[in-house]
Amino acid sequence: MGEEQLRLSSAYATAAKQQQQARSNDIAGVILIGLPVSSLSGDNIAPEIARLKGEQEAVRRAMITKSCGK
Repeated sequence: MGEEQLRLSSAYATAAKQQQQARSNDIAGVILIGLPVSSLSGDNIAPEIARLKGEQEAVRRAMITKSCGK
């Protein structure tokens, strides 16, 4: 379970960085042309981030239930 927790943490960090870039692009797009360009082009990965957070929580709870990672 520890390996899965590390994999999810790494995937989350990567996704969060991509989402931050999409947010920055949206801000620039709204300022320049009045449209959130990243959201329109599919670069918004908020659902992926939500899924990863859910998986992290599931692994955390499983580790607590099974008394792992002490």
